[in-house]
Amino acid sequence: MTGDASLVAALLEHGANSNDSITKSKRELLFPKKMSLLSIAAHFRSNETLKVLLAARADVNARDSFKTTALHWVCTSDNSDGLQLLADANGDLQQQDGLGFDIFKTACANGSYQILTKMLAKPHGFSLRSCLHLALLIGGGSRDAISLLISAKADVNETLDLTSSRLLKFALTVYGVQHRIRPSRLTMMAYHHGGSSAAIDIFWGLVVWGLGFKV
Repeated sequence: MTGDASLVAALLEHGANSNDSITKSKRELLFPKKMSLLSIAAHFRSNETLKVLLAARADVNARDSFKTTALHWVCTSDNSDGLQLLADANGDLQQQDGLGFDIFKTACANGSYQILTKMLAKPHGFSLRSCLHLALLIGGGSRDAISLLISAKADVNETLDLTSSRLLKFALTVYGVQHRIRPSRLTMMAYHHGGSSAAIDIFWGLVVWGLGFKV
């Protein structure tokens, strides 16, 4: 994705499909099968291309094989301007991906500070439940994002409820077992998680990732 919106516009004028998607997963980029052009542009912060695709009636809520949408993918690069474009085009912020994450939880998991700032600045119905755990366990922790969530009154004493996501529970179990065989920073976090509070997760973030926080 070069970000050349004029080239994309020319292709669309010659019959290209604005709802086209990749047919095979791209493991090196963690792109799932059926990922749409809109999602790719969202991930690479190609916002002029987003505008062109949306004008050509690209489906803003199209899902890939992992049930993620373009709104999930803006979170992977903290593309707050892209978030606004997609939301203005009636993108559904409540849609859940294969892990059961809506857009807010995806932003937490990716440490997307700019997106979280934008989402929390307006009246919202997003739940802060588990957000600190997600910010630390999946993305490795973002000092600014975690400080923002704490300022928004996220509960630092909350324990992570894994009943809502069997995939996440499975991932933590696998990494916990792997820690005994081939330890790493990620496996250490998973191994020591086991029902801990967000405050303990933050402690492990300090130990493992060397994070600093403004609380």
